[in-house]
Amino acid sequence: MSYVIACWKDGAPYGVTDINGSFSLLPLDSNSMMSKIHCYPHRLVASKILKWIQENDDKLNAEELSIQSYSRFIR
Repeated sequence: MSYVIACWKDGAPYGVTDINGSFSLLPLDSNSMMSKIHCYPHRLVASKILKWIQENDDKLNAEELSIQSYSRFIR
């Protein structure tokens, strides 16, 4: 199973990606957007990345990020 770091804003899902060396959120409104977010093969790896974001990224730390199954967002 693969995992993503995601959150919901106004009822819509968003996933974490790395653009120009910093993490940001992308709306998960299509399968093509799914290919642009980070997908982790192990939950432990996703947990370590999420912990780093929570400790070092004030902007994303304000969001309620969580680890979710990649398949949850496939349409």
